[in-house]
Amino acid sequence: SSVGAAPRAFPRGTSLQAAMGRAEVDVLLVLAAFVPLAGRAAQLGVLRLCASPSCLGQASWWIGLLGISLNYAMHGFIWNRPEAFTALSKQPPLSNLGKHPVDVFAGLEVVAKLIQFSAIAFFLGRSGC
Repeated sequence: SSVGAAPRAFPRGTSLQAAMGRAEVDVLLVLAAFVPLAGRAAQLGVLRLCASPSCLGQASWWIGLLGISLNYAMHGFIWNRPEAFTALSKQPPLSNLGKHPVDVFAGLEVVAKLIQFSAIAFFLGRSGC
C-alpha cells in the first residue's frame, strides 16, 4: 500500500487515532466542530445575514470565502495525496519555495495566509466592517 492511502471504511473497534485520516472520520469531525460554531452564529444572527440575498450577491463575499477556503483545500490535497504533492513540489514554481516538500509546504502556508488576509481585507473593504 502507498503512503497516505487509507481504506474507505474501518473495522469496528478501531481507535479514533488509528481512524484519523480516513474520509468518513474527517467529515464527521468537521461537522461536529461546526455544531457549536453554528449555534453561536445562529444566536448572533450571523447565519441569517450570511444567507441573505444581499450578502450572497456580493462578489466580495465569494472572494472572501474562496480566499479563506483555499488553504484548507491545499491541506486536504496534501493530506490525501502526499505522493502527488511531493512530485509537484519538485517542479517549478513550487520548487522555488524550497528543496524539500516540507519547505515547500512552509512557503505555501505563508502564501496562503497572505491570500486569506487579502480576502478578508477585500471583503471588509475601506469601512472595515
